[in-house]
Amino acid sequence: MVDEYVVHLAPVWRDQAAFIIHVRIDADDPSRQKHWQQLWVKQVDDKRFLVCCIPFFAYDIALADEVETKPEGQKRYVVQRVVKDAGHYTFRVWFGESADPTIREEVMDEVERSGCLFEWSSENLLVISVEASRASEVADYLYQQQQLSRLIYETGRTR
Repeated sequence: MVDEYVVHLAPVWRDQAAFIIHVRIDADDPSRQKHWQQLWVKQVDDKRFLVCCIPFFAYDIALADEVETKPEGQKRYVVQRVVKDAGHYTFRVWFGESADPTIREEVMDEVERSGCLFEWSSENLLVISVEASRASEVADYLYQQQQLSRLIYETGRTR
């Protein structure tokens, strides 16, 4: 069912992607309305794919990672594991329902100045991809903004 999917309308590496695969998100959470996320990818071989978007909700998968898939139920390509970690970090930034638009603009200015790639999931949810060498700098900036109650952020890595 289409309603079960989180989709990417403007994947950051859309020009490289020619395929869409699936990844399960929080299947154990009955309050979640969407249990799957579509990922735009470039096919490497029959089961392997290069991630060409920044995951909005899936953890431990990042832009440029190579993932392996296998069939699951009706779905032919479901992410099973990351086989090659590209070293990118994902940060998710929630601005909240009543955020001042100037806060978004200031954060976006900093994200662009830092050379990070980004995608919007909604008006209030921004995902940022940054290479490992600059992840600490971006995390420090987001932490400072969170301390000022301007946003809430998290990293997409659990390990």
